[in-house]
Amino acid sequence: MAESKKENNPMFFFVIIILALGLVAYKWYDSTNKTELYHNIIIIGLIILGGALVLGAIVLLIRGYVLKEETSKKVAKILIIIICTIIIGSFIYRTLFLKIIFDYTYIFHGLLSLAIFLFYNYRIHFKIFKKITKKRAEQERERLEIEEIQKLLRLDLDRLDVNELNNLQDKLKVKIASGRIKEYNKEIWHKLVLIPKIIEIKEQENELRHILKRKDDALDNLRRIQDKKHEEEVDEEQKEIEVLDKLEDEGNVIKKEDLSEEEKELLLENDYKQVNEYCVYEQKVITVLVKQILNHSPTHTFLVWSIMRLITDFGVKNLQTHDTREADITFKYKHQCYAIEIETGSLLTRKKQLEDKVKYLNRRYPKRWFFVVSNKNLQPKYRKYGVATQRVGVEKFLKKMLKIRTQN
Repeated sequence: MAESKKENNPMFFFVIIILALGLVAYKWYDSTNKTELYHNIIIIGLIILGGALVLGAIVLLIRGYVLKEETSKKVAKILIIIICTIIIGSFIYRTLFLKIIFDYTYIFHGLLSLAIFLFYNYRIHFKIFKKITKKRAEQERERLEIEEIQKLLRLDLDRLDVNELNNLQDKLKVKIASGRIKEYNKEIWHKLVLIPKIIEIKEQENELRHILKRKDDALDNLRRIQDKKHEEEVDEEQKEIEVLDKLEDEGNVIKKEDLSEEEKELLLENDYKQVNEYCVYEQKVITVLVKQILNHSPTHTFLVWSIMRLITDFGVKNLQTHDTREADITFKYKHQCYAIEIETGSLLTRKKQLEDKVKYLNRRYPKRWFFVVSNKNLQPKYRKYGVATQRVGVEKFLKKMLKIRTQN
């Protein structure tokens, strides 16, 4: 019963088979060339390892460049380096330790190893060259940066304006932030402390200059306005003087109707007075502007002017007016001299002077002179001293006096 169970147990047969296979493998291993066996195992192992690495590198490259996984890219590059190392190492092993058989695999293996060697030789030298170039470029940048920092530090802050100081401050902050040239940090910080203070002073100076400039501009503008106003006043004054000279050339008496409103105002501002007087020439009351002569009244000045106009029509000669002890008006007619004395009553208060003047007129112009009084109330008073007439009778009396003299 126990034997039947032992015979029917399947594990017994597996053990026998394994022992048999082990015995056969031992006999084969004992009889085979151990060196060649090891070489084959190594070759097979390298082929399997290489295949696994190639498959893994392909998968990682796909994940890295398609799925954009940076870690996969880095691992894939490491696997590729390992694969290339295995290829070159196996070729060296194959050349040194195996019996070389120049078949197609060996030639292909050699060419592939050579290509890999040349590629990495180029990459290594290229990286070395690139590193050296980068180092030199960095040294050159550092040298230029040092020169720039030194140039910035040498700048005289007092000679810079506010914009230049702000630009300098920004550049120095960039130099500090970069942290590449640390040996100048202390000097840079010193400049950065000074710059805001100087900027504040410069801004205050600029503000002061702007205030002074605005003041100067305002003063210049005021002077221009004053000069322009002065020029206008001078022009206006010159214009008034020219107009006044022109009007004064017409005499001390000017008819209002011959004047513009502006001319009238100008004359009134310059010692002329507006009066309404009876004109012996026009034989009516007219409005005139009169400028007094010496101490004579406006009426006296007007009567001289009015009588002069009348006498002119008689064709007389040497018609003159006088402000001295001579008569007010003198003229010559038919080789005889005549005189007219115009009185407004002022001479009545100075009888001695009046008597002396009458004596002079009687002696110089005997029966060829007469008084013209400004109003009828004065006529009786002056008749005591000589012939007197009112202004309304001047033309009639003058014609009579000249006609008498003509007949004689």
